[in-house]
Amino acid sequence: MTFSTLFYMRIKQGLNSLFIYSKKGWGLVLFELMGLVSIIYAVMYRYLYTEETSLILFLAFIILLGYSYLSAEKYLSGAENRFDLLTGIPPNKIIWAVYGQVFLKNISAVSLFPLILIAATKTISPWLILLIFFVFPAATTLVACLFNILINRYWKRIGGFFYLLFLLLQGGGTVAILGFLLADHNLSFVTLNNLDTIFIILILGSVSLTILFFSSTISNLWKEAYLQNDSMNKNRLPFIRFRRFSRLFANSFIAKEWFLLWRNPVTKIRLVVWVVFIIICSFTALRSYLHDLTLFLIISLAIWLFCYGEMPATAWQNEGEQKSFYWLSGFKPSHLIAAKIAAFLPLTVLGILTVLFLGLVIQLSFYVILQRAVLVFLLVLAAIIISLAIACLGHNGSKPTINEPIMEQVPLTISAIAAVSIEFSFCAVVLLPLPWILLFSITIPTICLIGQGMWLSRIYYSIGFEGR
Repeated sequence: MTFSTLFYMRIKQGLNSLFIYSKKGWGLVLFELMGLVSIIYAVMYRYLYTEETSLILFLAFIILLGYSYLSAEKYLSGAENRFDLLTGIPPNKIIWAVYGQVFLKNISAVSLFPLILIAATKTISPWLILLIFFVFPAATTLVACLFNILINRYWKRIGGFFYLLFLLLQGGGTVAILGFLLADHNLSFVTLNNLDTIFIILILGSVSLTILFFSSTISNLWKEAYLQNDSMNKNRLPFIRFRRFSRLFANSFIAKEWFLLWRNPVTKIRLVVWVVFIIICSFTALRSYLHDLTLFLIISLAIWLFCYGEMPATAWQNEGEQKSFYWLSGFKPSHLIAAKIAAFLPLTVLGILTVLFLGLVIQLSFYVILQRAVLVFLLVLAAIIISLAIACLGHNGSKPTINEPIMEQVPLTISAIAAVSIEFSFCAVVLLPLPWILLFSITIPTICLIGQGMWLSRIYYSIGFEGR
């Protein structure tokens, strides 16, 4: 079997799952069209326009690299690779098929947004623009796949750190571009000409050709890493450790949630990143912004959201088909809701500690720190409740559990992604006057709790009729 045949089979399988067996594909197409039209409109009327193409091109590479790494993690560690290896397909052909899959994922309006901005400036000739649209996604695909293979082969224990790093590159690069274009600044960057662009293309082209030349060696490294990590995942954390852990708690459901969170290396990495952010805000120019109440709350919530905002949003996507088990065990929807909220209550403590540390840095009085800590606690608790309520909408139907620890805390389902987005949007209420913040922080979570209870009751009472 040639790699082109394998690539075609995988693409057809992906298209069938999106358009034939599901309607999500049409939603993605609509989203891409809306994004493309919005970008073209903003560029045509110069809402988003700059001739400082050197920075935009650099951030374009960063965004595509982060986007490619996330896709490479998905396809290089996919379960279908095990079947391909067992059927005798050479690793080299599997790797080439993955290259094609990751490259196609890069061809989207969101990931190519910076390159569209550069094309609108008309400072580079059209044929170089077309070459950039091919070379940048191809080069970042190959580099990201190489990084992922090396990390999984030699640094698997800190693989979660690298996943979060590339996730930050993708999101941070996009935010940096929008901030650079929309905010007033005194920064100045070089405008690239045709000669500079050719030089950059030659460098990326040479790097890409080098990776392709050693693809046989790289594919062998991938096979070793894949088989090694696959065998590790099957024997991860024996049940006896959970049994000892659960004896410390009265509620077994909460114990299960805490055990799953703490065994995941990404949780520990989040704690390290949280400490790093607090240190950055304490000893850099950001410290001067902490004296303003609104900016203090924004920075505190931003740190919490970046470090822990994804965790409640992914609380339901990892359940798989366990809803029937909870139903048979006598768990009522109200019990599940209360247990899920209680399981993520420690995250509110981290929000309070963020306020405490930042308040001590700028030498606020204890009473002022207490006031801000209570307000952040209320906002964080409300954000957790809202995120859990939105995420539980995906707790329906039969879905396989996620067995990859790195992916357990990454929003993968539509409901989880929507939960993260709404959670971030809700925290924008911090810009409103205090009475409105208190009103929204109480009413919206209450409505979400009522709606979540009604939704879980409906799907739980339908379990008894699913098998008939």
